[in-house]
Amino acid sequence: YPHDEPFFLHHLKRNGAAFIFIWREDLGDQVLSRFIARELGIWHNLTAEKVAGRTLQAPIAWLKKAAGFISRAETDMLDHLCDYPAKVVIRYEDLFENGILTERFRNAFRRIVGIDLPHGICAIAQNSACKRDIIENYDEAVAAIRPLTESRRVRMESWITN
Repeated sequence: YPHDEPFFLHHLKRNGAAFIFIWREDLGDQVLSRFIARELGIWHNLTAEKVAGRTLQAPIAWLKKAAGFISRAETDMLDHLCDYPAKVVIRYEDLFENGILTERFRNAFRRIVGIDLPHGICAIAQNSACKRDIIENYDEAVAAIRPLTESRRVRMESWITN
């Protein structure tokens, strides 16, 4: 049944795996990032130079459908992990600060895994290209997803690992 815990997840939990569940508060930004990456074929380190002035018309129906799938998948996974102690639930926005893993994440990781990640680990280059410059109907796209984004934020914040 679709609502049953997946077999592999059950196997991992039974063997004491630690889970790190990262969710992105701005669902509209997440869906637009996915759309841009899919259309331009650039999945990491998106810069204005790589975009080279190209613009895209975002398909609103596709964005809403993708946002719904993401939201349902997150809910299902968190339901499966609700009573499982070895997990960190954190917002993407709280994971890095200036490209470095935050102290908050490192503390949560240490608590469930017992490993102290050194300060300064995992420097990343976040996308620097502005989605508003790429998506021709940016305001319409964000507005279409906003109702799902707001209801999801309230639900997700109750899961955040302190």
